[in-house]
Amino acid sequence: MMWSIRIMKPNTFRSFTFVLLTSLMVLPVGAVESGEVLLQKLKSSDAAIRRNAAEVLAERGIADLVNDLKKVLPDLLPALKDSDADVRYYVAVALASAGWDDNGAQALSGAVPALIEALKDKDPRVREYSAKAIGLVMPQPPAETAKPLLKLLNDKEKGGEKTVQEAALAALSRIKPVTPEMASAVLKLLKEDKDVKGEAASTLGDFASSDPEVISVLIGALKDTDRFIRQEVVRAFGKIGPPARAALPELKKIADNSKEDQTIRDNAVAALRRIEQGN
Repeated sequence: MMWSIRIMKPNTFRSFTFVLLTSLMVLPVGAVESGEVLLQKLKSSDAAIRRNAAEVLAERGIADLVNDLKKVLPDLLPALKDSDADVRYYVAVALASAGWDDNGAQALSGAVPALIEALKDKDPRVREYSAKAIGLVMPQPPAETAKPLLKLLNDKEKGGEKTVQEAALAALSRIKPVTPEMASAVLKLLKEDKDVKGEAASTLGDFASSDPEVISVLIGALKDTDRFIRQEVVRAFGKIGPPARAALPELKKIADNSKEDQTIRDNAVAALRRIEQGN
């Protein structure tokens, strides 16, 4: 499944997250209790009861079990600090799943402080889905989330896992304004981390960076042997537009290369048009 997601990466972070979240919803459960009952069970002294309640909230989607996410956040967010790692994980997943719904995505703004704290969790699953939830906040993640997300990326112990890095990069890609610290951290990943090189390129494209160093490193990455990386670099140039004129010669080579993947060639043509015509 991960192979197909890398090759067929969706155009938006929200749809990407939705694909990942729905992959979790495969375990059969019995009769679904109301959201209110499940939230009360999160307060049980029995870890197994709390874990089961959190799992159901994650699998069934909290937006389908409660009428107003904003109203239930006071009951839900304390579970992000539960002593049981699975409880924390499922609650983070539930919050991220809520972001797929427009109302839930707007209500997630009230969960941001708790999600920032959860980025420090010792369980990488919790860090990953907390970052995903932050990235889904509408209309966009608040600027104060950039610093903890960057800290996570720079933490080799807590931010080194590929899935955590991907989630943090996707969240950063939606934050405005883009700071020099954000661009520098992502550029470093593009240079040094093969595992998330494509995601880093995509994020720099979302930043619409005109920094000559960014353009230069992206041009170099066009020759990468990994198809996904080349695809994301080409698409990044399309997002950047006219400031990426230095990439025109290499993009023309890709567009004219009959041995290159057709999707990448098509993206190269679109990027050329965007750079040359600004549309």
